[in-house]
Amino acid sequence: MLNQDAAQTLIGAAESCVDIRGKFMNIHEVKTYWESKGLLVSFKKLLSDCVYNVEDEKSKPSGKKILKLCHHIVFMDEFECTSYIITLLNLVPILIDFTHLDETYIKQLKICNYYFISLYILEASLKALAMGKAYIFHHWNQFELVIIIVGLIDIMIINIFKPLHPTYMIKTIRVFRIIRLIRVLRLLKLVIPRLINLLEKQTNKQLTVRYDIAKGYVQGEEDTKYLIEQISGYETISKEINKIMEKNKQDGMKELGLMQRDYPDIVTAVKTKQVVQTLLNTATETLKVLISSGIVDKNEEAKLQKMILQKKKNLGTLPSTIAPPTAEEFLHSISWLENEKKQIEFFQKRARILCYDYGDIICEEHEMPEGIHLIISGMTKLCGSSPSYGVANDVYELRKLKLVPYTDYLLSGAIIGELNCLTKQEMEYTVTCVTTVQTCFISMNDLFEAFDEFLECPSLEYKIWFKLALDITIKAFKEKLAYQDWSYKTCTKLPNVYVMDVPTHSKCDIYDGTMDDVILVHGSVRDCQIEQSYFAPCILPKTCYQVQGTAAVTKLLIVRTTTTMKRKNSSRCSNARPCHSCGRRQDRL
Repeated sequence: MLNQDAAQTLIGAAESCVDIRGKFMNIHEVKTYWESKGLLVSFKKLLSDCVYNVEDEKSKPSGKKILKLCHHIVFMDEFECTSYIITLLNLVPILIDFTHLDETYIKQLKICNYYFISLYILEASLKALAMGKAYIFHHWNQFELVIIIVGLIDIMIINIFKPLHPTYMIKTIRVFRIIRLIRVLRLLKLVIPRLINLLEKQTNKQLTVRYDIAKGYVQGEEDTKYLIEQISGYETISKEINKIMEKNKQDGMKELGLMQRDYPDIVTAVKTKQVVQTLLNTATETLKVLISSGIVDKNEEAKLQKMILQKKKNLGTLPSTIAPPTAEEFLHSISWLENEKKQIEFFQKRARILCYDYGDIICEEHEMPEGIHLIISGMTKLCGSSPSYGVANDVYELRKLKLVPYTDYLLSGAIIGELNCLTKQEMEYTVTCVTTVQTCFISMNDLFEAFDEFLECPSLEYKIWFKLALDITIKAFKEKLAYQDWSYKTCTKLPNVYVMDVPTHSKCDIYDGTMDDVILVHGSVRDCQIEQSYFAPCILPKTCYQVQGTAAVTKLLIVRTTTTMKRKNSSRCSNARPCHSCGRRQDRL
């Protein structure tokens, strides 16, 4: 979901390229629209790095009573407030020095100057006693020492020039009047944190729009690529355009990953808001369906719509920054582990946190998987052949298809190696770290041990297959205009969607009057009637009533037309579970 500013920026960028023949809008041109507005970000960074980004002034108190007392006094809030009040009071005689009253009260002003310098020296002495050697290494303390030294020089020079001609003394006093103004800069220690907070609110808004623009650009490139395949009458032209758009999409994904690396708190907040917005929109659409079906009456409709509208208004009150999830929180958020305490505890005991540097390789193409990696932080680049989805390479050759080079970027929350671990097939891609990366690693042995331990319906293995089947299906359906809103329909029909296993050379009946759609998500099947083969991922035609598995692992995603009875669910799970377990035992033997 894009906000209005991001949408208008993308529309403006697209319109600027319309009149240029053969022009493709890339992410580098889109970046110019937000980089021109990045002055606040630069100013905030300058303040944070050069002025405010200093070490914490607190240190361990000494064992001596006097030094311990000094430490207690110095680090009291009242002591700091008193310091600011003294600085403000010192501003009064400094301002009087610039008026015609300075000659009248010159003696009193000199006494005030001695008094405030003495207070500054007392403050510095207490801090030095409290902090010891660490005192001199803090920027603000160094600045305060400069003020004291300049103040002492001020007093010494004025007393030296006192016996000289009055004109020399007047000129000297005028010079040091200006120099005394630097004492007011002591208040910057109080002002700068508040100024940074104000700038942070504005920069967070800009960075939110920036992330929305990049995400909208990536989504637009992906949707347009699928539309080109539908409307283009020339295959060569379509392939060339898709190649350009795929490269532009990958550049956009890389930009999103870099933003997530540099501003993880802001990106997490943006993603959270977008997910909540999507859920509320889905709730609105579901309510419309229930109203049209007569399930919800008018009174309930008004209450529910009011509740959803209030939730949408509350989106504006969500914080602009949210701390990114930890490894433990990521485990809880995995769809096939959600709300399963025993399974989460099982993996928490066995999982390992691995750290990778820039350029490190997590896994290589054609190697057997060692386990799955859950990316906690950082960005990785995935390079290899396009996914085969369980179709053997010799079958690709018979179909005269080429393994197209494939590139993608994976960010925090993504999982590497799920499908390869399930099928025990070699990796089809190489994963390289674009930034420093931290992953939660679950070994293959631990994963299969969990499969054998958690066999309750739905089993852990089934839930992973179900998640992968939905991902593959939604990705495949985006290519077809007739199924552009299928992802929403899936959410509304989720209780009626399940995964079916088709063992090799076994026959399976489909479209028996209770199925809306049958999608081949992994492997290959053959139509038993006309002997035609189908390869994943594809939507099986409704004229196909019986299929036979022709691959080592074949999975179908079934969308039923009616609510599945508990008895049918139970029997289906019980049938699927022995098949998975039996397959694993054969592999081990």
